[in-house]
Amino acid sequence: VHGGDIQVDANLYSTASGADILLKGSGNITVAASKSIVTDGSDLTLWSNSDGETIDGGYINIANSVTLDSRTATDRTNSKTTEATGGGTITLGGGTDLATGFALESGTDQIGGIVLGSSPDTGIAFYSGGGNLLLRGKSTGGTVNESNGIVATGGFTLDAGVSGDISLIGEGGGASAKNSAGIYLGIGADQTADSVIRTKD
Repeated sequence: VHGGDIQVDANLYSTASGADILLKGSGNITVAASKSIVTDGSDLTLWSNSDGETIDGGYINIANSVTLDSRTATDRTNSKTTEATGGGTITLGGGTDLATGFALESGTDQIGGIVLGSSPDTGIAFYSGGGNLLLRGKSTGGTVNESNGIVATGGFTLDAGVSGDISLIGEGGGASAKNSAGIYLGIGADQTADSVIRTKD
């Protein structure tokens, strides 16, 4: 899927082995609460701000209880997470070059370039089943209080299975914000659920 702003309001499934899911927008990418994006061991990519524009930017916002799952269908059926192998890479990022660019918040309505969750105990889960997990976020704007590269409320899971690498790369720095961090995990109060970042090897 290619476009400007991309909003995911329904579940997306790729059931063919080797069939990747790519959401690539020149603007923002948002995934509504409780939606799932699922492949059968193939790559899953959310690519915002693909034109590299720095005035309006292009952030990624993942609402509560969203699942991104690139495990093989077999491992998913057998409920394997930490023991899963053969999964695809999950990437959230942006810019003209996904390897070096960032999902970018340059306005004033988001608290980060990549935002995971909107309230405590977010329930967000990323399962790559042995594939790598890569998040790259940056903020040059932000709200009055927060300007973070990657920000998440508590209660999320990032699980890369047996052998996947997990990389979180963030740059904060909105000059007008009271608080700025490259990576801010566990923002907010009254959180009761644990957060998990896990790869077996």
